[in-house]
Amino acid sequence: MQAVNLMHALADPTRRRLLESFHRTPADGMTVDAVSRLLDVDRTVAFDHLETLRSSGLLVADEQRSGRRGRPARLYRLSRTEAVDLSVPQRRHGQLAAAFARALTDVPRGTELAHEQGRRLGLQLVGGTAGLSRRLAILRDFGGDYRVSHDEVHARSCVFREGCGTEPPIACHAHAGMLEAVLSHGETKLELVPAGADGSGGCRYLIRR
Repeated sequence: MQAVNLMHALADPTRRRLLESFHRTPADGMTVDAVSRLLDVDRTVAFDHLETLRSSGLLVADEQRSGRRGRPARLYRLSRTEAVDLSVPQRRHGQLAAAFARALTDVPRGTELAHEQGRRLGLQLVGGTAGLSRRLAILRDFGGDYRVSHDEVHARSCVFREGCGTEPPIACHAHAGMLEAVLSHGETKLELVPAGADGSGGCRYLIRR
């Protein structure tokens, strides 16, 4: 029954986008009014989306006093911070990714191999796509959300998060390699160096030109 509820909740693209937004917001959550503004929809529509995600177990809600008269605002936040992986029949992709990452830590030049494979993956994904915004948009389909400045890339969500937690950080090097391929264009070749977690479920990479 839980799998059926999840499939119903995530069948709607707006709810999927809303759930992704919760993974990128601070832990204090969002109200119906905040979601209404975020999605540019009526409060009743925002409420229906939030309640569907709550009934499926993806969100929890509690009352928040605003200091004004009237009913307190209902505050929604994530019930689980890890990525939602829904498959039928159930697969253990996250555990498999973590197992491969741990195995690479024992391999000579493991981080270099991970970096190179990430670069190959990035080239495969973007192909001949021109324009940085369009290339980054391709990564959004895989759960990526990036802010790029002159000297840093802030990955607000890690597409390799299930493989994190090893030392050395194999997943971070694979991620850096993938981003190198996506961000490099023409004569501009970039090198990305993992700079660690951002404390909010994402990570940062320094750009070397």
